[in-house]
Amino acid sequence: KESSAASDVYKRQALGWLAEKGDHHQPFCLELGRALRDLTGEVVAPGDWHPEQVSDHLQVGFRITGDTSPDLVTKDLGAAQDKLADQVSRVLTSASTSRATSQATSWSFGEVPRRQNLRRGRTSAVGYPAVVDEGSSVGVKVLDSPTRQLMQHARGVRRLLVLTNPDPTNWVVAHLPNREKVALAHSPYADVPSLLADARLKAVDSLARERSGDLSGIRDKESYTQLAEAVRPEQADRMRQVVSTTALVLTHRLDVLQALERLPAGADARRDVEQQLENLVFGHFISATPDPWFNHVPRYVEAMTVRLQAWATGRARDDQHLAIIDEVEADYAELCDRQPEGPLAPEVEEIAFLIEELRVSLFAQRLRTAVPVSAKRVRQAIARLG
Repeated sequence: KESSAASDVYKRQALGWLAEKGDHHQPFCLELGRALRDLTGEVVAPGDWHPEQVSDHLQVGFRITGDTSPDLVTKDLGAAQDKLADQVSRVLTSASTSRATSQATSWSFGEVPRRQNLRRGRTSAVGYPAVVDEGSSVGVKVLDSPTRQLMQHARGVRRLLVLTNPDPTNWVVAHLPNREKVALAHSPYADVPSLLADARLKAVDSLARERSGDLSGIRDKESYTQLAEAVRPEQADRMRQVVSTTALVLTHRLDVLQALERLPAGADARRDVEQQLENLVFGHFISATPDPWFNHVPRYVEAMTVRLQAWATGRARDDQHLAIIDEVEADYAELCDRQPEGPLAPEVEEIAFLIEELRVSLFAQRLRTAVPVSAKRVRQAIARLG
């Protein structure tokens, strides 16, 4: 409604405000809204902005070129970076001044720096070296971001601890009661040895993080050796604890599967619990479930049985609680959709376990929750990350 000249004045004033006072780490629209509020007194709510409606020719675009693949044209640089992460890592690794390492079973590759300046011809870049998990060995690769470095390096150090320390599996199996051995035979893993290998990986990871945090500081042979020596004497007992927790999860899982058979095939509660169980207990769920939440998984699965047992006499109440869960999970799904490809960041993943606690508070209150929780608290956690 303003004249063109007045509009230009507001534009210049807003740009000046952003340059002087704006927080460049925040979304542009939110900061522009703050500028307009300070300059004019008008409040523009975050939901009133629609940057997707800006004409294509006014939006920033990116063209990513390469010698061996067609050009990629996109407006979403983050998505392009995720899509090309492996390719970029290979290029960075090949450009590294140090020789690439693969199939190592001990710390035989010297110090791994946190950052490395790389140059190929006239092109320079910054790479982030990391020890990476290759399954039966480890390697050293140069990654394209500190976030990927942190995640991959922790997994690589964990794998190396498994490779260099003695295997306590036979001792653990010898000390299992028969009821736990029976439970381990009924799991989503391919076989019991696969489950036990994953339990050992979890035990080593848990001990290592207790002593060294996120493992980002393990960058040379000396610090690795100290960590390995600290983990070694406790890994058998910790693996025994992990296997016992897993056996309890699997025992409750059998109870849930039997209870599900008594519900009608089309019941919403049956559909919901089947999906919940699949999300919690799957192949490699042991090492994939972070601390401290892994020790709470038996309670989450037991809560499913409590819910199913009460369903026949409390369908209306179950439907009301399920509506709350569906709304919260829809909000969480939107948050996850906005994350980069690959494993979720710990703070995002934690919300999934808050939702599990919310389920316990709604469907199985007698089992009690590990933390104060409500639908409002979960939404606030999502909003903080969103």
